[in-house]
Amino acid sequence: MGAFAAVLCSEIRAQEVSRNLITLAIGHAVVGKGVGADGKLQLISLPVWSLNYDYAVNAKWSLGLHNDVITDTYQTEGFMLEQPVTVIERHYPVSTLLTGSFKPGKHAGYLIGMGGSLSSTGNYWLTRFGFEYDFDLPGGWMLGPGITYDLTWKAYDSFSIALGVSRKF
Repeated sequence: MGAFAAVLCSEIRAQEVSRNLITLAIGHAVVGKGVGADGKLQLISLPVWSLNYDYAVNAKWSLGLHNDVITDTYQTEGFMLEQPVTVIERHYPVSTLLTGSFKPGKHAGYLIGMGGSLSSTGNYWLTRFGFEYDFDLPGGWMLGPGITYDLTWKAYDSFSIALGVSRKF
């Protein structure tokens, strides 16, 4: 019984110091006002990869740096643009955001973040709202689906659905 208690205590201590989390995710970003090849508005789905880093301040709150790249080019109808052009062309945009996350329970978490969406065709400010759900796996690994909604300022909105693999250390 003493050896079991020692292993259990060391496992609890290891979990206490695992404040860092790296996540690699793959998913799809959906733009509601995409412009098709025929020039008509349509819903477009685009492949996206994410690489995120989060630091747990405590059991409920964390700060992070979230990075996404849409691995495609597309056109979307913009809104509130300063130029008279209403179609925005994006070439492999990369989004980088500083985020804050709140995890009220063991698995579900809510996030909000702000940063930028960068592309050779223009850069925009970005605000993100999201929800993630984590499933613990052995050895400090986690698997989790997530959904985010991005407000790209003076441009367009999109949402993403992704599945990520995370490692706590």
